[in-house]
Amino acid sequence: MGRPIPPLGGGGGRRPGPAPATTAALSVRESEIVRMVRLGMPNRDIADTLVISVKTVEAHLTRIFRKTGVRSRTALAAAAAGAAVPG
Repeated sequence: MGRPIPPLGGGGGRRPGPAPATTAALSVRESEIVRMVRLGMPNRDIADTLVISVKTVEAHLTRIFRKTGVRSRTALAAAAAGAAVPG
């Protein structure tokens, strides 16, 4: 049979995530979405404004969260306010 697979990290702690990216690493569309999140727009309104589906907005937000190292819209808005996303 096979050997058991050891747990990742070895130390039992959380693995470090990717280093947070700057807003310069975001695409133009991602920057537009960040600006709209900062304005407090819900996904449905962002989708309607950009003429894309809500699922596409959600996919963009997932990539934005990964690139910036944040986990919520509130954290994204706060981080973006500090970074002064153009728009």
